[in-house]
Formats: sequence, structure tokens, C-alpha cells
Amino acid sequence: EKVQKKKSQQEIFDVALQYCREKDVGAKACLKKNPEWGKVISVNQLRTRLDGRVAFDADAEFHVRDDRVMLTLLEEQSLVQWMIECNRARSAVGHQEIGVKVRQILLQRRAQNRKGGRK
Repeated sequence: EKVQKKKSQQEIFDVALQYCREKDVGAKACLKKNPEWGKVISVNQLRTRLDGRVAFDADAEFHVRDDRVMLTLLEEQSLVQWMIECNRARSAVGHQEIGVKVRQILLQRRAQNRKGGRK
């Protein structure tokens, strides 16, 4: 019964996340437009999934990201992509270069947040 409830809850999360991304709305607006979803999931639960702090992986397990994580999921993916591209260009990167790149990403985030967010 618990497993079935989690499964149906995850299906609602999937639909809600897709709705938020397609309509470019936040968690609160999404659940306000679809109150039936709000009976099963909360605004905070949806918000953490939109932010990438919680993921539902292919192994059917919830993975909670540590609050002390420096990079968001998108930033982390861009860092990995940069490392792969450097490797393909036969330009190996060490810890120092990776640290510099992370600092650049964090400075870009700070600049974007000062402008009023990422758009």
C-alpha cells in the first residue's frame, strides 16, 4: 500500500514538474491551478524537485542532495560537460582548473542573481 502511494505520488510529481516547465510557473502557481495535486504533494516538496535538490532516479529511490552542495544540478551538468570537452580536446584538467571553473560558475550565478534572476 505504501509503495503504491509513493508510486502515484511520483506520477503526480512527474506531471507537475512537466507542467511547471512548460508553463514556466513556480510550484505555488502550479498547485493553485491544479488543486487536486495539492492534496497529494506540497508546495515545498514540488519546489525542492524543481530546484534539483531532490531527484527520483531510475533505481526508484529518492536521492536527497545535501544542503551544502555548492552547484545546482544544471551548473553541475555544465561543469561535467566542460570537463568532457576538455578531455576530448586532449587538454586534461586538474583540481586547480576545476576549482577555477567552479568559482567562475558561482560568480556568474551571483551576477545573475543581482540582475534579478536567471531568465
